[in-house]
Amino acid sequence: MGYEIKKVDVWSVEILDQPGGLSSVLQPLVESGANLNFLLARRTSSGKGIAFLSPLEGNTVIKKAKSLGFQKNKDIAVLKICGPDKAGLGLLILNTLSSSGINIRGISASSLGKNCNIWISFDNIKDANKSLKLIQKVLTK
Repeated sequence: MGYEIKKVDVWSVEILDQPGGLSSVLQPLVESGANLNFLLARRTSSGKGIAFLSPLEGNTVIKKAKSLGFQKNKDIAVLKICGPDKAGLGLLILNTLSSSGINIRGISASSLGKNCNIWISFDNIKDANKSLKLIQKVLTK
C-alpha cells in the first residue's frame, strides 16, 4: 500500500467552553449526514473553544454547518497523508519540509495498527502545494 497525499479543506467554529459545547455543534452535523475524518477541539484564551474538522461534504451538510457558524478556513492550507506507519516517517517529512525552507503552521499525527494519518497545516496554499510535491517525491522513493 502506498501513501495518499492530498489537500483538504478544514472547517472551524467557535464553541462554548462548557459541558456539551462541542456536542451541540457535532450532533446536527452528524444528523445531516456528516462523516468526519478529523476533529480537533481546544479552549481559546477568550474563555470559548474552537473546533476544527474535516471533511464537510454535500450540500445538506455544508448548509447545516454554515447555519451553525462553521467557516471554511481560507487562511490555512492543509495536507492529509494516509498510509503505512513507519518509524521516523514524521521526522522524514518534517526534515524534508524544513530543508526546503517551509515552515509549518501545525501538525497532528496518529497511527492505528499498521497505518497512520498525518495532517499538516501551512500558512498559505503556495507552501502547501510545494510541500505536496516534496512529500510525494520523498514517500515514493
